[in-house]
Amino acid sequence: MTRQSSTRTRLLRWYPEQWQHRYGQELLDLISDTYGAAKVPLQARLLVARAGLIERLRAVGFVGDVATSRELVRGGSLLMLCAWSFFIAGGSLFAKFSEHWEGSVSAQHRGVITFSFAVVQYAALCGLLIVVLAACIVLPTIARFISLHGWEPVRAALRRGLMAMLIVTGTTTAIIAWTHYSAVPPLDRSTWWLQAIGVTWGLLLLASLALGTSALVAVVSRLELAPQTSRMIGRLALAMAVVLSAIAFGALAWWINMIQFGQQFFASGAFGVSRGVTVVTATSAAMMLMGLSIAALGVRRVLRGLALR
Repeated sequence: MTRQSSTRTRLLRWYPEQWQHRYGQELLDLISDTYGAAKVPLQARLLVARAGLIERLRAVGFVGDVATSRELVRGGSLLMLCAWSFFIAGGSLFAKFSEHWEGSVSAQHRGVITFSFAVVQYAALCGLLIVVLAACIVLPTIARFISLHGWEPVRAALRRGLMAMLIVTGTTTAIIAWTHYSAVPPLDRSTWWLQAIGVTWGLLLLASLALGTSALVAVVSRLELAPQTSRMIGRLALAMAVVLSAIAFGALAWWINMIQFGQQFFASGAFGVSRGVTVVTATSAAMMLMGLSIAALGVRRVLRGLALR
């Protein structure tokens, strides 16, 4: 295989596997007819990549018109899973940043802030329960799929999920053990290299979260859900949308009241700036906002799917 042929074949990887089997050779023939033996221009490669990503989104039901209501519900529910992943990342930053906030607010002003913080905590717990319940509902369908088709169709996705689990478990265990047995005095734990370790660990967790979510999406998108299972998953997805909204509004209420009654809390860290905005709060808010946007798309598709039954 020549270098040009290898490059053109790699372009097919942007597309989902089923699309490659059905249309891959036609795309390669079109590229050959258009450019011959010449190098494929960068603009053309970008267009192919863009089209491939759109096909991947369409394959899992995230965009486009699909054939059945169950596919709409499945795609919308998977969008809600992606939104939940964004909230895990943003909520983790929020939880870490908001530790020991009570010391910055007088007792007479803690009522609303405490309630807002409790809303975030209990809503997050409800979200976790929804995910666990959805997994229990879908698990028998996954087992039937594997019994009919074997492990090969989901092997790559499960490998990614396992890799994500090993990264999270390994790095977290190593850092906890190092922190527990380290001889570094507590006052020296704010040095730049320790902060760099924390940031690196956080990035690894984000990468693992992305790997795990993509693995779940890849597996569930192959399933043909029964009508009753589809309805239950759709209702759980709508419940998740309510939970995510509660988390976002609870965090927003906490932030607004902390600005008003505990402004000094935001300037107490290394990244603190005026008016209650920090790198951490801005990143957390951006992730939650992205999660809400994805959840809105998911709600729309789930409602369309439930209306078509």
